[in-house]
Amino acid sequence: MGILDNIKYNEFDYLALSEALKLYKHPKDKITKLLKKRSLLKLKRGFYLKNSKTNVPTFYSKEIIANLLYGPSYISLEYALSYYNIIPERVEVVTSVTTKRKKIYNTPLGTFHYSVLNKRYYPAGISWKRLGDGRGYFIATREKALIDKLYFENALSTQKGMAQYLFENLRIEKSMLMELNCNLIEEILLPYKKKTLNNLVKIINKL
Repeated sequence: MGILDNIKYNEFDYLALSEALKLYKHPKDKITKLLKKRSLLKLKRGFYLKNSKTNVPTFYSKEIIANLLYGPSYISLEYALSYYNIIPERVEVVTSVTTKRKKIYNTPLGTFHYSVLNKRYYPAGISWKRLGDGRGYFIATREKALIDKLYFENALSTQKGMAQYLFENLRIEKSMLMELNCNLIEEILLPYKKKTLNNLVKIINKL
């Protein structure tokens, strides 16, 4: 049994790592050795991953990592739209929204991108997804992920322009839009000053 086996999850912070190494006289030296052996991967200061040396890959939840890596944040935009199969593309960059500064982390697991959104736009449309081990992560609902994406596209000032963007640029099927909850969309849009976003409901109602 290895040292890192004492840590319950594959993603963990410095406190969990310190607890696992508490019997070592020089735990920081041990951390350095683990990093050199690549038994331990460092995503940022104070945040680590176990790295399996066997043929069985270590399971990581990119969604949980995205929440823990930089926060407060929730997964949204392209990654969430792909997660819900609203857009056809497979998205590798984990895109999130935060109230803090814009941030990009390039890690051994891939890139994590954080866009800035005013906290007054946060209240509605964020869900908690629970994993089998009891942990979970915050992710935008389908409606919120799409609204966030449209919000950052400043050029969409007309209904025609938005429809073109949805169907041609994002390649969203009309059937996918028809499944969205217009009442939730209207609730999410209440604090928004960008009233052109209301065109989304008008487009859906025409389908």
